[in-house]
Formats: sequence, structure tokens, C-alpha cells
Amino acid sequence: MPKKKLGVPTSTAVIYVGQPRYQLLAAHAREISYLSSTDIKASNFLHYLIDEFADKAHKKLLGELLEKTQSKED
Repeated sequence: MPKKKLGVPTSTAVIYVGQPRYQLLAAHAREISYLSSTDIKASNFLHYLIDEFADKAHKKLLGELLEKTQSKED
């Protein structure tokens, strides 16, 4: 059995989102699947959210954190 080389990226990554968030993703995926007659998994829905909204979320979160930092300094 070959050993995994350290520092070499794997083909997949796992991110823990927790049970409540996973259930929310799964509920949205089930509804979309039902209404569109297409098989959508929770991971498909999450990929869509990341692809479509990551830049907006990045800017918003950064702005909120910078605002907090400034208010602490004042």
C-alpha cells in the first residue's frame, strides 16, 4: 500500500459545516430537486452558493470585521 506524500494536495477536501447547516442545505436541495425534477444534492447547492456569492460574502464580511476593528480603536 503506497504511503501518501506529505504536502501533495488531495483530490477532495472536507469542510465541517455542522448538522444544522447541513440540514438547511439538504432541505433546499430537496425542494429544488422536487420543483425542478432534477436530482440536486446538498453539495451541489453549496457549490452553487460558493460560485455565485463568494465574492459578495467576502466583501461584506471583510467590511464588517474592519468596522469592528475601527470601533474598538476609537
